[in-house]
Amino acid sequence: MFAPALALLSGLTLASATGLRSAFTSEYGQEQGDWLLHQATPSGFVLGGAATDQLTISAKVENGELVMTCPYQGYQAVLVAVPDSDPVAYEVQFVNSFSDLPARTIFGGWSLSDDRTGISNENFTKVVNAFGEGKGRWDVDLHSEKYDGLNTLEWVNTSYYDHGVYHGWFIVLDSANDASC
Repeated sequence: MFAPALALLSGLTLASATGLRSAFTSEYGQEQGDWLLHQATPSGFVLGGAATDQLTISAKVENGELVMTCPYQGYQAVLVAVPDSDPVAYEVQFVNSFSDLPARTIFGGWSLSDDRTGISNENFTKVVNAFGEGKGRWDVDLHSEKYDGLNTLEWVNTSYYDHGVYHGWFIVLDSANDASC
């Protein structure tokens, strides 16, 4: 009698929102941090690097979408093409309307990954996107003119291996911490 109820509750826990954080790995080791939101358009925010560790975003992956639950309930992550980028790059934006997004915007394709490469915190689970068939990587890029010097998270068409060293950024969900809104 209790087993079905426990199974149902554990399934609900998996779908619940947790803190959206950053993780980074390089030849110097691994770090973790937080993302901040910067208004990119009237209906969306770009995901950028935070100067301090302050968890401000809560999200979940549900039905192929990365959905924010805090501070802006229901905003969905999309990949917006960066004009004239070489290699090809897409910045991560959370939006509440799809009507004003440029051509080549990538919708959906979000999932959680069991891959632990580059992640040492046992509470972290990587959030990945099917775009690029796993051949690209997450990286940050400085956009001084566009976003007041903010480093924004982008998917770039290049390998995680740089001169034989696994190197790059990750979007992760932190099962031990959540943002309070």
